[in-house]
Amino acid sequence: VSAILGGGSDRLTAGTGRKTLLGDSGTIDFSQAAGELMIEAASTSASTDGDDTIEFGAGDSTVILGGGSDTLTAGNGDHVLLSDSGTIDVTRDDETSEIDLASASTGTDGDDTVTLGDGDVSAILGGGSDRLTAGTGRKTLLGDSGTIDFSQAAGELMIEAASTSASTDGDDTIEFGAGDSTVILGGGSDTLTAGNGDHVLLSDSGTIDVTRDDETSEIDLASASTGTDGDDTVTLGDGNVSAILGGGSDRLTAGTGRKTLLGDSGTIDFSQAAGELMIEAASTSASTDGDDTIEFGAGDSTVILGGGSDTLTAGNGDHVLLGDSGTIDVTRDDETGEINLSSASTSTDGDDTVTLGDGDVSAILGGGSDRLTAGTGRKTLLGDSGTIDVTRDDETSEIDLASASTGTDGDDTVTLGDGDVSAILGGGSDRLTAGTGRKTLLGDSGTIDFSQAAGELMIEAAS
Repeated sequence: VSAILGGGSDRLTAGTGRKTLLGDSGTIDFSQAAGELMIEAASTSASTDGDDTIEFGAGDSTVILGGGSDTLTAGNGDHVLLSDSGTIDVTRDDETSEIDLASASTGTDGDDTVTLGDGDVSAILGGGSDRLTAGTGRKTLLGDSGTIDFSQAAGELMIEAASTSASTDGDDTIEFGAGDSTVILGGGSDTLTAGNGDHVLLSDSGTIDVTRDDETSEIDLASASTGTDGDDTVTLGDGNVSAILGGGSDRLTAGTGRKTLLGDSGTIDFSQAAGELMIEAASTSASTDGDDTIEFGAGDSTVILGGGSDTLTAGNGDHVLLGDSGTIDVTRDDETGEINLSSASTSTDGDDTVTLGDGDVSAILGGGSDRLTAGTGRKTLLGDSGTIDVTRDDETSEIDLASASTGTDGDDTVTLGDGDVSAILGGGSDRLTAGTGRKTLLGDSGTIDFSQAAGELMIEAAS
């Protein structure tokens, strides 16, 4: 079926097969020849846009619902969707797939309801408080307005997604089953529930660039703090997660797997290739920083909680952490590991609570009266602000810590299991309780330089 329903509140019911549909007015150009499919669809918003209802069975689809509060129910298949107005360009053959979507926010954007079966989905929900429920398969989604450029060819996947904040941003609800996903929820207080898979996420506005093939993975995220940032709730299954939660008091719950997270706004650059892992993360403090709650299972993590009084609970794994704002650089391969942390004290520093399982930890808790509880493993810590530089391989270990006293230093409480500890607690009335293992400690501010190689140990400490 290729159809334009036009103005008014229309109803379309159809069986199985490919669907190319506009719920309101616009144009469709469809061609199929020699194994190649090309679709160009564009909607035109009008005062006659109505509340359309569309239902069809299994089959691939390209749909622009247009203005109004529309309802779409579709069976299994690969779906390309704009739930409000805009343009869609699709080109597919036996080896490649290219999908470009661009939304156009208008005064006719409504609260749409979309229910889809199993299959890959590329969709922009647009303005309003929309609801999307879908089965298993890859998802590339924008909860509000923006653009998606998706291409897949010769084993390489490329995704570029960008949101545009607008006054029509609503409180969206998105739920789907297992499968990898790239999602920008956009403005409003949104809810996302997803199954097992590798997830790349902005819970507010910004840009995502993803490039993957059989050997490499590159992920770049940048958030844009806006007046529409809300209190988002995200629940994910097992899998690797790269996410910026953005402004507001957000909640993230996830299963096992590697986590690279910002609780508030900033940037993440992640790359993995030929056994080497590189992560660069930086936060930007803003008045929209909230009190975030993050919980996930076992797996290595790199986390900047950002401003506010945040709570982090994580399972076993090696964790690199900033309790407030700053930058983290991590480089790891099969033989060496380098970790660089630098905190940036701001007026949004809060009283954070962090609970970690067993594993090595490098952390700057930052300003405020923070609480850290962690299991066994090596710990490199600053109770307040400063810098940490760690370099380790199978034979050597070099650790440099420097604290910087600020007006935000608080009364920190640190409880650790067995393992070597290098720590500067910083200003305030702090408490440290730890198990067995070597301890190199400063109760207040100063520097520690620690090196161990070829049976030689050197420690320089100054307060």
